[in-house]
Amino acid sequence: MDLDNIKKTWQQTNLKSTVDDCKIRKMLDNKGQSAFNSIMRYEKYGIIGLVVCMLVAYPLFSEHKLVFYSYLITCLVGVIWQIYKFRLMKNANIAELSITKAAKFYYQYRGMIVKELIVGCVWFFFFIVLFGYFELAPKWNTGRFQYSLMAFIISMSIGLLVGLVLYRKLYWAHFKKIEKSLEEVEDFERDNHN
Repeated sequence: MDLDNIKKTWQQTNLKSTVDDCKIRKMLDNKGQSAFNSIMRYEKYGIIGLVVCMLVAYPLFSEHKLVFYSYLITCLVGVIWQIYKFRLMKNANIAELSITKAAKFYYQYRGMIVKELIVGCVWFFFFIVLFGYFELAPKWNTGRFQYSLMAFIISMSIGLLVGLVLYRKLYWAHFKKIEKSLEEVEDFERDNHN
């Protein structure tokens, strides 16, 4: 009987907790902010990685000038894109934004990453066709063409798979953490306003 009375009293009581921005910020700091910092670190590593890719371009692709120049230009564009994303993230400083602005920024950034992934896959297929043509055309009439083609297809498939796994590990895992933190805050705000 006492339990029923307590339930009735609890339901009749209209308790509202006081929620301020500081409490919400603490909720985000646990998962979302650390994920945000990890993504910032990966953007910085992306710049360094692209510079390294530019340095190894000549030894790898100098035999085929068109492949070399397209690769080098792509790396330069990639460095500029990475710097843009890094500055955007740095200037956003999610810890100081309101929840609404932080969520809006996050969804814009996630959209940029999706577009980056799509453009990257399209570029990769263009590049393997271009590189494959120059690399495999001289071997067409030799008995080694089938082996060269198989080795080329396997190595390019591994390259694409590694790229997709890296995106999943570096971005999507952290995106899920940020989304979960934002959902928790939105649920908390919704419950607080009811």
